[in-house]
Amino acid sequence: MTARFHRYRIATRNAPLTAAPIFRTIVNRADFCINCGICQSACPYDVHERQVASLELRVSSPKTSAPDSLSSNPQPLSWLDVPKMADPKSHNCTNCFHCVNECPVGALSLSGNPDFHTQGDDFYKTEAITAVIFEADSGRVPVSGAGYRGPFAGEGFDGIWTDMSEIVRPTRDGIHGREWISTAVTLGRRPKWALINQSEAPANIEIGIPMIFNAADLPAVPPELLDWILKASLETQTLTLARAPIGKEPWKNPSAVLSSADASLPEYFSSLKISELDLTGRAPDQWLDCWRQRKKHNPKALLIVKAPLDTRLVKTYGQLALAGVETLHLRGSWRGLALCGKHLTDALRLIDDHLIDAGVRDEITLIVSGGITAAEHVPKTLLCGADVVALDLAVLMALGATRFDSSGKTLKLTGPWLPPDPKIAAQRLKNLLGSWRDQLLEILGAMGMRDVQRTAGETGRMLLNEELDKEFRGLFSPAQAADDPRYG
Repeated sequence: MTARFHRYRIATRNAPLTAAPIFRTIVNRADFCINCGICQSACPYDVHERQVASLELRVSSPKTSAPDSLSSNPQPLSWLDVPKMADPKSHNCTNCFHCVNECPVGALSLSGNPDFHTQGDDFYKTEAITAVIFEADSGRVPVSGAGYRGPFAGEGFDGIWTDMSEIVRPTRDGIHGREWISTAVTLGRRPKWALINQSEAPANIEIGIPMIFNAADLPAVPPELLDWILKASLETQTLTLARAPIGKEPWKNPSAVLSSADASLPEYFSSLKISELDLTGRAPDQWLDCWRQRKKHNPKALLIVKAPLDTRLVKTYGQLALAGVETLHLRGSWRGLALCGKHLTDALRLIDDHLIDAGVRDEITLIVSGGITAAEHVPKTLLCGADVVALDLAVLMALGATRFDSSGKTLKLTGPWLPPDPKIAAQRLKNLLGSWRDQLLEILGAMGMRDVQRTAGETGRMLLNEELDKEFRGLFSPAQAADDPRYG
């Protein structure tokens, strides 16, 4: 019997947080509310709810002839249900003012939440975090009915635009129609020629999306967090980088990629098909020896080498690729910067160009992590040279952690964090991947690309604001520039 083909998809469903950590508006209900329930009927977002409270009515029974009789005490006669409005669910409010306008006594009003802009830190603003929370809540793409009000250019990711050259000829049925767009990527070394003997083929593995979870770099969080991430990665056909539980049995979850900085653990890693060697704390001249030491114990396994992202180490990266390293994980800072101070996207383009010049770019997989906290960061990182992105801080945002400090080498949680119900935690991460994949498909479709693997290093599909601005200013003569300092 022929197996039926199933297109890759991520099953999303609503999984809102019980206590929303961020909301912009506070809904106020005055004491003179008459509990009529009109606001509940007017609001489609479940902000208002009328509860049923029981009211016991007591009446006095007729007096008896006995003077000391207790029968003169009021006796319960009946129970009546009196409706009463519950406290508003301000986190559901969308500022439509419908309830305020419909209230017959004017008991409702809206005010700004003073804690709204205290989330995140000085780099990750509240708006960016709310977008991730919405995506994790619903799995949908955030859309603003009033259009985009922010700046159209900036530094880092904001200085990159994607070339929507095919947007005038979209797919017939949309991104989920008959014209299939593949988001599958292969991790591992890719041979230059066809192999007749498949036993000589290098180790590699295919995942459904160019996104994996990077739990190995997350700060100390509830122990059940890793279980949620592993469950989400398994159900979405991707991987999770996690710290190896030294002294314990490795996880049986096939989506777990154990990460360790120790190169001499043959008894622990010899049976694993895929693992990660963390070299971020070692000197670059030791990297190759460490890789060989780990690799010799299990040469058929896929070994990911994790190293800091730094343009000053491009020659070292090339040497690793020439020596046979299958996959290189380049780790940037929490704010998307390389060690050399360049932004992740700028450093990645230089590294990608060097590997191309060395003739080894097509044989190695590049994983990039650090500062990737929005759906748009994924295609932009791919265009700059990455094959796969690893998500870390975005995972914590999706699970409701909104107060942190990303300025140091390690991420610090600076405020209270109430993890979500374990029943919905994994679903929230699936929703995040589902939303980001849909947005990636939209960009691929607009660029006329049917395979995400073609985007790696495809700088021709990328527009840099800095270069365009320089080109534009070059159109004006020095004389024009003198007359108007805004040009030239």
